[in-house]
This record gives sequence, C-alpha cells and structure tokens, in this order.
Amino acid sequence: MHERDLGEGPAPLIIEKRKWAGPATSRWTARVVARAPGRLAWRTPAGTMRVRPRRHRTEVTPADEVSATTGGWWVATRLPGPRPHWKIDACTPVRVHGGVARFIDLDLDLVIGPGARVRLHDIGQMARRAREWRYPPWLVARALGGLAASLTRRLLGRWPFDGSL
Repeated sequence: MHERDLGEGPAPLIIEKRKWAGPATSRWTARVVARAPGRLAWRTPAGTMRVRPRRHRTEVTPADEVSATTGGWWVATRLPGPRPHWKIDACTPVRVHGGVARFIDLDLDLVIGPGARVRLHDIGQMARRAREWRYPPWLVARALGGLAASLTRRLLGRWPFDGSL
C-alpha cells in the first residue's frame, strides 16, 4: 500500500473484497479518510450500494462504516449503533492500485464489542474452505496471526482503535 497509489485529494476508492478461490464477492465505493505509510482508512457512507456479484444482488449500506488497516493481514470495520463495535476480517494485506483497494477475505472474523468482549466467528467455515480450496498452511497461520495482531492493537488502544477515526 503506497500513498502515491491513492492519487491526490479525497478521490473515491473502490473497495473490492474477494475470496481465495474466486472472483470478487463484494465491490463498493468509499472515501479515503486516513492515509499514511502503514495506514489506510476509508469511510463507506450510509446508502452506499454494495454489489455482491456472486449472489447476483446489490445491498444498501444501512449506516456509516469506517474501515482501516495497517497493511497487515486484517481489515477492521467500526460498526455504529447503540453499542458500537469492531468487526475484523482476517484477510490478505490490502493492495491499492489504480484507485481500487483489493484484498482476499480469509473467512475468519473477530468481533470486538463494548468492554472489549471478543468473539471469533466462522472457524468451521474457514476449516472447510481450507480443505476445499487448498489454503496453504502459511495462509492459515497468517490469517490467525493477523487477527492476533489486530486484537493486540485494540487492547493497547493503538491506531485505528485509538478513537481517531
């Protein structure tokens, strides 16, 4: 992820989420809200149309979302509501090129709720896909390591969990 790849000013950024064994699973337009070496954050406003090509449908984002990564093996999304929380996707590092940010979602999700309550989701799905889609062992290790790194950042109050977004 390089600042020069993002272009000048607050230009839109296309977000493209993929799976290991296939094409894009979702694609939408966001706006960059933070960028620096090792930091990228984008805002997806309420009302954004999120295309889900594999499901042949389009969804409307119900509320503002802010997503961020340090370039590691995770993307954190702050979800609003009466009890705001973070959903962290284990994924490949985000790569930005030509105004498109791409990453491969590796199935596991970590949800960090109020009071730092932590829940790991989709363990069975990842195990099944690791067999079916032949995830290399190093990929599974990096997915788990990415979630551990993001949780450590959250517990220490480091960016993007420091309240600055």
